[in-house]
Amino acid sequence: EEPLELCHGFGSLIAFLGIIYFFVIYFLVVKRYIGKWFETTVWSPVESAYFYLWRIT
Repeated sequence: EEPLELCHGFGSLIAFLGIIYFFVIYFLVVKRYIGKWFETTVWSPVESAYFYLWRIT
């Protein structure tokens, strides 16, 4: 039984760089252009619902 080998040790590097690139693209593109819309349309209602549920428990 050979252990699982991920691209001769480069699999974790590829996964790590993929995560980094995801967050770089998120912060430079998504937050800049649709951040305000996301904040008012999605995040604020979710946050208020969460705090409402937190208060009644």
